[in-house]
Amino acid sequence: YGGSVTLGADGTVAFGDAASTLMACPEPTTADAFLGALAAATRFERAGDGLVLHTADGRTLHFEPTP
Repeated sequence: YGGSVTLGADGTVAFGDAASTLMACPEPTTADAFLGALAAATRFERAGDGLVLHTADGRTLHFEPTP
């Protein structure tokens, strides 16, 4: 995956178009859902060592570092 991200000092976030490898999957994939959720993110916050992204429709994505 690759793409751009813009972080605002006020906690806003905006992801640009994401690029990924092409797969011949006729049905939507988990990757499609993940990239769609990233594109919908509007706010971010730090949560301990992790990151939480929030969408306008109330979804959240939680990311934690791995040891």
